[in-house]
Amino acid sequence: QLFVLFFINIYQMISIYMFSVLPLYIIYYGPTRMQLYDLPLTILFSLFLGIETISDFQMFEFQKGKRNNILTRGFSQKGDDEFVDGFYKYGLYKYSRHPNYFGELGQWWTIFMISCIGAQNKTISIHWGIIGVLNLSFIMYKSMNLTEGITWFKYPKYKIYARRTSQFFLWPPTPSTDKKKKQ
Repeated sequence: QLFVLFFINIYQMISIYMFSVLPLYIIYYGPTRMQLYDLPLTILFSLFLGIETISDFQMFEFQKGKRNNILTRGFSQKGDDEFVDGFYKYGLYKYSRHPNYFGELGQWWTIFMISCIGAQNKTISIHWGIIGVLNLSFIMYKSMNLTEGITWFKYPKYKIYARRTSQFFLWPPTPSTDKKKKQ
């Protein structure tokens, strides 16, 4: 109960406050017209939003299919069944093990950059909102490691996937280095 009170309720509300106060300040007291950097940063934000949305949709569809296969006992042991490994490794997940986190953190860092540019002529000397964004990044990093530890334990083939695929950034997978293929 104390964990829920202090971490879930109090700590996370303070974190949200830390990374959203500076952007809100800029909305109310910042420039009234668009600035030079607003358009490219808005496009960048939209790109990150698209990445998060697509990856969340892909994972939702995979989990829905996996659940339906469990309920109908529709699993096969064939290699072409996308559910046989137990984890999703297609779409954006071919390039990153956590593209949804990449998209979400990209959005928050972009919002922080927009607010810093908007505050450049104001009385804010230190963009203390960086504390909130760094804190959110740290929480996501720890969350990724926690879920990966569970997944490594649950699905033996995940280790192979993890060796080939970037944990966070969208990056092409490294080629397989199976010894059997070299012989």
